[in-house]
Amino acid sequence: MRLIPYMKKIIISVVLTLLMYSLVTGHSQSSPEKRIYKETDGIALHLYTYRPSGIACEKSLPAVVFFFGGGWVNGTVNQFKPNCLFLTDQGIIGITAEYRLKNKHGITPLEAISDAKSAFRWLKRKGKELGNDPERILAGGGSAGGHLAAAKAKINCCNDLRDDLSIDPTPCELILFNAVLDINPIVQRFDGKESSAKASPINYEDKEVPTTRIFHDAGHNLVPFSSILEFQKTIHGYGNYCEAILFGGMGHGFFNKGKYDDRPYHRTLTLMRLFIDDFGSDTISIK
Repeated sequence: MRLIPYMKKIIISVVLTLLMYSLVTGHSQSSPEKRIYKETDGIALHLYTYRPSGIACEKSLPAVVFFFGGGWVNGTVNQFKPNCLFLTDQGIIGITAEYRLKNKHGITPLEAISDAKSAFRWLKRKGKELGNDPERILAGGGSAGGHLAAAKAKINCCNDLRDDLSIDPTPCELILFNAVLDINPIVQRFDGKESSAKASPINYEDKEVPTTRIFHDAGHNLVPFSSILEFQKTIHGYGNYCEAILFGGMGHGFFNKGKYDDRPYHRTLTLMRLFIDDFGSDTISIK
């Protein structure tokens, strides 16, 4: 495990936290752009895009796509709306993605992975006309949504054959929050239908895996910390970067409380932004 190794950035982090706090709390929450990225079995799935104000649509911007949590059973795209609004104040597009759920559509995680892949292929194909840079699309997500963010990267199963399969759905980076990276322990929730081994990111078989930062509460059992370590070991084995930042005693949803005065929650925003700076590009700058 690798904790925050760059002490010189602590001061920067504190300064950015204060700056970002003022930006987020003062944000006017405009409605997102809503677009259908996929229709399947009579179901229309949407992407909700939050765009920075005052920036022309022709300008190609980085984007972060968030997948909500809920055990692949339920959930709402509004879970990561605060994160998207935060990013728009930093000149970054924030997107939340719908996907099919067990309670609504009777699916397993395999179909949800298929939807996540379709969303990224659609964004990469439509990126230039939408104003996002197809080469700078990151994926984020919490719990089951974190699984989807990671599973569509270099997992060879679960492709929708109606997609343009020549488009690689792998994001340039992963930002994961208490992500489920091994779905073997919960296979019984879905009647054993899915091949859980091939749908678990801890079993990545492609060395071209994305640079990753994981926020995790090591004190709870819903997502075992051992699975985080196993995933990190896999990525490190391919010579790539994966950093786990631990929070203690905060509970499964500590990362998305939606309270701007909640220090652990806001710290994840700050560290998410620093991570994008470290690995995303030199062209993203604090406004």
